[in-house]
Amino acid sequence: MQAQAELVPANLGQARRLAGQGASAAEDSGDARYLQRHLVLLGQALLRGGDAEGAARALERVRGMERRSRVVDPTVNRWQHELVTALVRLGRLEEAAGVLAEARRALDGRSGTDGVGAQLDRAEAELLTARGDAEGAVLLLDRAAKVCADLGMRVDQGRTLVARAHLERRRRRAAAARAGLEEALALFTDLRARTWVEQVRAELDPAAATVGTPLLDRLTETEARIAREVAAGASNREIAARTYVSVKTVEATLTRIYRKLDVRSRTQLASLLRGPGA
Repeated sequence: MQAQAELVPANLGQARRLAGQGASAAEDSGDARYLQRHLVLLGQALLRGGDAEGAARALERVRGMERRSRVVDPTVNRWQHELVTALVRLGRLEEAAGVLAEARRALDGRSGTDGVGAQLDRAEAELLTARGDAEGAVLLLDRAAKVCADLGMRVDQGRTLVARAHLERRRRRAAAARAGLEEALALFTDLRARTWVEQVRAELDPAAATVGTPLLDRLTETEARIAREVAAGASNREIAARTYVSVKTVEATLTRIYRKLDVRSRTQLASLLRGPGA
């Protein structure tokens, strides 16, 4: 399932479409098992595309289905680490800590669960980073990278290297961040994981990644929709109502849009999108 989510789709838009179509088909046929699998894939794709709120909704639905079926095994669908990450990015830290603790308890003392444990380590590192514990996050990411390498979980190994690079960037260690991204790029290139290769290359050379690219194509699907709403004159509250997210999420998304398009205000954003380059 993870190979399908990470390696097969040509882009994140295709991944979202395939996962959404699969979930709809499984729901129509009453196939709960495949519905859960496709919701996990959808959550992964939405999270990668910057839609943490949509990802959380999809993954929380899987959580609810498992609870109703009395499934307490984190190795079944492996959604827990993705939900923790989504919740952290939404600022819902206590909820993220609860999901993490629940998953850790379910794995406690079980053999053959090191891979799931490594994924949880990566998610917990993001939680620790949000709480200001960079040193603790580094220890978890290093442990996760080693376990993933030992188990041949190469996509997860690359993801962990990217997470470590992001942490180094936050610590203002540019050389270490770049080295981590370059190592991840080599790994993803070898795997032919196209979407990850594109993402890491864009992080290594943002200017080259956007030269000649239409403005909205530089944004995720959610970011592009919010940018269009801003250009149409909508307020953050109106955008939140239309896109079914919180005002806080709209504000955070706008911050990412400003950074990607190198603008400083919604007025500049609107002017840019109304111009010929849009």
